[in-house]
Amino acid sequence: MLEDIEDINNEKFTYTGKIIEIKDTNEIVVNILNSKKSINIKLTDNTTFDENISNDFILGNIIIFETTNCLTVNEDDTLELDITRIIANEKDEIITVDKREAISSSIGIFPNVILEEEKQITVKKDKIIAIAVPKVDECSWEHIIDNENIRLINESYEKDISDNEEEHYLAFVADNIGDSELILQLTKDDEIIKELVYKIYIN
Repeated sequence: MLEDIEDINNEKFTYTGKIIEIKDTNEIVVNILNSKKSINIKLTDNTTFDENISNDFILGNIIIFETTNCLTVNEDDTLELDITRIIANEKDEIITVDKREAISSSIGIFPNVILEEEKQITVKKDKIIAIAVPKVDECSWEHIIDNENIRLINESYEKDISDNEEEHYLAFVADNIGDSELILQLTKDDEIIKELVYKIYIN
């Protein structure tokens, strides 16, 4: 996952890490989940906190952060990164019970909401929407979006730790205010086996 950071070109990347050291109010060290590497992350005057997110960092907390900057390698081989946005800053047990952590570790993006049984939802513009569907042998999931209000930004396959079944994760971003219809089709040899329809309202 970390290798992606070094190729950033004014894109937004979101990562999940556990706080292992607090250097001062504007610099902490985190272990990136699903990685053996730690990074010094620095807050700048441009760093923002999402609504109701605490700016008090505590050892052991899980934080979700966003960056548009390149990874810096210091002379002592430590890794350093300026961050632009803090999305979550919570005690470990609060976030780990949430399936969003598993999805974020798999696709590198922390979703604001997961669509599973619920097929209709209202979200704010720029929020991340994730969908988890079961992987089916010899079949594939295809997506259809009726307009440009939402777009696919990442997808991956991962085993669900609760039942060891492999799932297909898809992440979408709400780009524009308005309504969208998202259709997922499970296909095999160009035949539609199953279809899921989601209504997404963006404000």
